[in-house]
Amino acid sequence: MMGRGTGGEHPAGPETPADTFEPPLVPSVVRPGTLAFTMSRVGRATLLLLLAAPAAIALQVTGGSPALVFALAAVAIVPLAALMGRATEELAVRSGPGVSGLLNATFGNATELIIASVAITQGLSAVAKASITGSIVGNILLVMGMSFALGGLRHNYQRFQTSMASATLSMLTVSVVGITMPSMYQYIHSGFESVDESEGPVVALSALIASVLLGVYVLYLVFSLRTHRPMFDGDAHGPVRARFPAQLPSLEHWSVRMAVLVLAITTVCVAGMSEVMVGQVEGLTSEWGISQLFIGVIIIAIVGNAAEHSTAVLMAWRGRTELSFQIAMGSSVQIALLVAPLLVMFSFAIGDPMALVFEPFELVSMILTLGIATVITIDGEATWFEGAMLVAIFLVIAGVFYVHP
Repeated sequence: MMGRGTGGEHPAGPETPADTFEPPLVPSVVRPGTLAFTMSRVGRATLLLLLAAPAAIALQVTGGSPALVFALAAVAIVPLAALMGRATEELAVRSGPGVSGLLNATFGNATELIIASVAITQGLSAVAKASITGSIVGNILLVMGMSFALGGLRHNYQRFQTSMASATLSMLTVSVVGITMPSMYQYIHSGFESVDESEGPVVALSALIASVLLGVYVLYLVFSLRTHRPMFDGDAHGPVRARFPAQLPSLEHWSVRMAVLVLAITTVCVAGMSEVMVGQVEGLTSEWGISQLFIGVIIIAIVGNAAEHSTAVLMAWRGRTELSFQIAMGSSVQIALLVAPLLVMFSFAIGDPMALVFEPFELVSMILTLGIATVITIDGEATWFEGAMLVAIFLVIAGVFYVHP
């Protein structure tokens, strides 16, 4: 088991194992039927961002600037997503590993799923697909890059299990290959000028691939939560450990009733704010001249993943590199294997089928990101400089999307 230090590879002082198991939490006493609501100071401060919600609605009603309405709605979604994630974690720590994994798989990327679904209902399937690209690229390059960079300021060498990294990269490879195949088919048979002509065989192919990817995701849950769970807990040869209590040492437990109530309310609120935000996309494009591709790949993807981003960076800062890696890479896998197929199924359900046909530069970005992730993480070790390089690549890609018409 490898250790970590704060000053170098071989620190002078005693080491603390990187994967030290923290004892399970003892939930605070909450009387049955109560609705205890506790949060940290940072959490309470984040809730102040909710004031942006009524401001966005008021501006929309009065015909305010689309850019300002979009920005306020985006700001309001961030604390709502954080509350949704917290409520999910509160339910997960009370469940067995199977139920915990299912809860986190279902609601872990609920914000991105809701935003993209709203975009599809408003006829903006290109924005929905761009958000898929942005989530995959952003989680790996921006989130993992910032995690390595900031975590490296305290821990010169950040290590994680190569077996866990290899399994996650394999799943990411399968998912990227799956969601890019319809685009390859479309371009080979119809050329690069027909990106919006998603009809006929490519629609059926997208539905087939979506079904296959959902099946693979179910197998991934079984693999990571049942048959090979120790590999994803940070010790491929050690005993299975309580996953969620070890990962969430700072939770002040809510009652189950409160967690369910918060989860229900925040889901409805995220849907409402997503409706407001996505409704301003065309106005924002006209007012500022920003392409819908940039809005989907960069802005919406960052907004939808903001809460998860902060958690990954915080875990890296605390030296919990494996958990930070799993948050960033695991989220990309979930987007490709769960969110993208569900969006395809949803589009069929509402009678407006969406094919998984991406812009050429979106394809290039996802494929390059997969290659970069493999090169950076295959040795099971990261430094702040590698993190800085990942962020730099993300900024380059964001710049190209910004100037792309």
